[in-house]
This record gives sequence, C-alpha cells and structure tokens, in this order.
Amino acid sequence: MGSSTSALTTEELNQIYEDTKFDSREIQKLYQRFVKLDRKKQGYITTAEFQLIPEFAMNPLCTRIIALFDKDRSDQFNFARFVETLAIFTDKASPAEKFELAFKVYDVDGDGKISEMDLFSVLKLLVGSNIDEDQLLAITKQTMKQADKDKDGVMNLKEFGEVLGEQVKSMFTIKDMVAKDKL
Repeated sequence: MGSSTSALTTEELNQIYEDTKFDSREIQKLYQRFVKLDRKKQGYITTAEFQLIPEFAMNPLCTRIIALFDKDRSDQFNFARFVETLAIFTDKASPAEKFELAFKVYDVDGDGKISEMDLFSVLKLLVGSNIDEDQLLAITKQTMKQADKDKDGVMNLKEFGEVLGEQVKSMFTIKDMVAKDKL
C-alpha cells in the first residue's frame, strides 16, 4: 500500500482483513478516506468526523450505531475500529451480524431485550417531529403488543426477528460503499 499506510503494520493489516474480509485495495481506499476524515492528524477520528460520511449523516440512527462501536466510550475511532464499524454495512457482513447490530440498536439500555421505552426511543429517532409523542406512543404500544408473543412485556431476539425479518439486511447495507468511493 505504499507510504500512505506506513502507520499500519503488516500484522494490523492482516487482522483488519481477517476481521472484515476487505481486500487490500479496499483497505487502502478506506485508509485514504480515514486520513481525510482525520483532519487534525491525531490517528483517530471522532463521532463528529465519522458523521461526515454522507450515508451515515443521513441515517437518523447514526449516533446509536456509532456508539455501539465506541465500546470504551472514548469518542476515538482508530483505523481498525473505523473499518470494523463500516464492515457491518457491506455485503461482506453476514445477515446474522447485521441482525445482531440491529437488535443492539433497538436495545437502547443494553439489557438484552427491547422494552417499550427502548422501542419508543428508537422510533422517536426515526420519525423525529413528524409524529407527535402520543401517536408515537400508541404505535409503540401496538408494535409491542403484536411482537411480544410470550407476553413478558419485552421483545426478545426471536420476537425481534419475526418483526424485522428480512428488512435488517437492507437496513444495514450501503451498496458498493468501498467500490464506488462513497467514503
């Protein structure tokens, strides 16, 4: 990859490939984009810089998604974490990986189940001010009533799958993100 990736060791590149299945050309393009986003040349980008990627900026769930990859809550994404985050949005990620991410996006409090409040919070992000809160709460209650098959008051992973099913793959895929230089 030449001098533009001199900050990455062969071991790091191999690990990125193993974790994401991006090929060397794709990794090089992603690295070039990462360097452009890292305007302060600190070796990492912040959530705000990550949101400069148009496909993420348009997504109302952007902050939820990015927060899930910011595991240590440092608001610092080095290149490896940047690539790991983007990889889930490619066809290289399995439907199971996309489904797991979708569930985590909706599980706002991170307790392994989706409560009415979790669902309401995510729906609020999705609809913004287009629906008043009373209507949104009614939609939330109706959705939970239909989805909660075992009537325990929450949506588990299986119930979530029955609600979203095949929608997850398209919801969490940005077509040809690397190939068409969308980053």
